[in-house]
Amino acid sequence: MLVTVNLLSPAKKRDLRNSLVMAYTQTMVSLLFATAILVAGTLVSVRFLIKNNYENLQRQSASAASEESTNIMENIRQINAFLKRVESTEAAFVPWADILEEIAPLIPRGVRLENLTLDKDGNIAMSGLAETRDDALALLKNLKEAPFIKDVLSPISNIMQKQNVNFDFQMKYVNLKPAL
Repeated sequence: MLVTVNLLSPAKKRDLRNSLVMAYTQTMVSLLFATAILVAGTLVSVRFLIKNNYENLQRQSASAASEESTNIMENIRQINAFLKRVESTEAAFVPWADILEEIAPLIPRGVRLENLTLDKDGNIAMSGLAETRDDALALLKNLKEAPFIKDVLSPISNIMQKQNVNFDFQMKYVNLKPAL
């Protein structure tokens, strides 16, 4: 059996116990304070890093948006230029098939066209071979009477032969309208 001998008075025991509790409390408060400082430092560092990253992302986003909008604007300019070219091409288009459909019925039997030249200003040059002079004169009459043709020019050489008449006519098409 173990006997404990306490040589300290009860007042000294209380003082010693209070000193130990105070030392323990001071140690805990110091550790808590050090932890709080460490956490605060870490939070400030993290906040700084997050703020920095956010600003970098904003700059990159603005730069990317600016570059993307520049690319989009360039694409729009190219498309607009293309549409203007298409529009000008459409405005200059002449419906040649419609003109040929109007001229074809004027050509009588016995007349063979060898060359028909049309330009965008409405000038027409027509040459070919008629079996007889009467066929060539019938073609000339049809051309002069057509409401969509004016200024028909026919050289005298067109009617000099009776058979196998080579003819050459110059005229102006008056209904020339660009296709819409």
